Amino acid sequence: MTFPKRWEDCSAFDSYKKLDSTTIYEDGIYVGYKHFEKNNIQPLFPFGFGLSYTTFKYNDLKLSSKEIAKNDKLTVTINVKNTGKVKGSEVVQLYVRDLESSIDRPVKELKGFKKVSLNPGEERIVEFPIDQKTLSFFNPKLKDWTTESGEFEILIGSSSQDIQLKEKFTLK
Repeated sequence: MTFPKRWEDCSAFDSYKKLDSTTIYEDGIYVGYKHFEKNNIQPLFPFGFGLSYTTFKYNDLKLSSKEIAKNDKLTVTINVKNTGKVKGSEVVQLYVRDLESSIDRPVKELKGFKKVSLNPGEERIVEFPIDQKTLSFFNPKLKDWTTESGEFEILIGSSSQDIQLKEKFTLK
């Protein structure tokens, strides 16, 4: 959940109306973190925000390939290390950005997340699979799910605004 600073920052603010006792929402796909990013609004707490008694370091982002075909699978791996002094848990979030979409799309979309619990100094490799279904979107013009070839970016972070690692790949 994304927490706004003010009601006016919410996606439903401008379209929240009463029409014959019916509420009309016109925000479409731009709700939550997608709305805040599209409109460059700083939330009070971004999607995925959390506090911990320890700290974590993300590094060594690897993609199994820089180029895949539509029926192939891509494996994304990263290393997460507890750099603090106490045991803690971290939710690693994977977002995908479509850099060449034919229709209006969010800046990035959450496509996976994994919770890891680590002792102080402990490291773990976190793995995410990416396939055609992960990269598809509903195309309202075609009234069907679509996967388009092009360039994509993998974004790894601890919240929608705390992106720590990025890497690009091409879908043929």
